[in-house]
Amino acid sequence: MITRKDYMNNDHPATHSDYYRDVIKGAGLKPNFDAATLRMLRTEYDGGNIHFNSLDSSMVDAQHKHELTLRAWDARAFQVAAGSVHRALKERGDYLTMAGQTCIIKELARIALEESCNV
Repeated sequence: MITRKDYMNNDHPATHSDYYRDVIKGAGLKPNFDAATLRMLRTEYDGGNIHFNSLDSSMVDAQHKHELTLRAWDARAFQVAAGSVHRALKERGDYLTMAGQTCIIKELARIALEESCNV
């Protein structure tokens, strides 16, 4: 288990991704993105936007426009507010915040890409 202290300690090799993947594993979360969203995430990732920070709204079709806006990341973050996430974070000396929830969702997106397209 990677603790928050480990992750924040510059001497520890845990990365941001390592930490949130460990939280995801501890909470038993699974990625849940539709095919259109995965295609848009893949385009962004392959274009170098591995953190999904500044998504190009011109590539989002009307039906899925809500999927990749910054507001949508925040809205999706509520999907990881389950008790299992609270417990996983607490075990690691951390607590649930909106920023942490968004980090978890974005890491779930990267996991989904790996599982669907072999990043």
